[in-house]
Amino acid sequence: MKKLFISDPKELEQVQSFIHSLVHSTKTFPDQVFKTKKPHYLFEEFHWLLSDDSWEMLKGLALKHRDKYILMAALDDSRCMNDFYREFGYYPWVKIPLNITPSDYLDILTD
Repeated sequence: MKKLFISDPKELEQVQSFIHSLVHSTKTFPDQVFKTKKPHYLFEEFHWLLSDDSWEMLKGLALKHRDKYILMAALDDSRCMNDFYREFGYYPWVKIPLNITPSDYLDILTD
């Protein structure tokens, strides 16, 4: 599962650029985190990600929007990201393919 995590600094930069075009990475709730008003979005408590229902719902949303994967990412500052990379050899951003099982999904998030 480690291969699903972003380990190439150039890839991380590209993905970060895309994410930062969508959200204000330094803002938190209750402030508006999206740069443009979105008519539909979903926010859940973090622990919901580890529930039995989460994978099928996330996968269904991704398939509906024709996404190739789901990006799970910690929007940490660059120092934290670099420290994580130095310790583990990859960043705490994972591109989860849609063809995995609910068990594989939970393994990715908990291992």
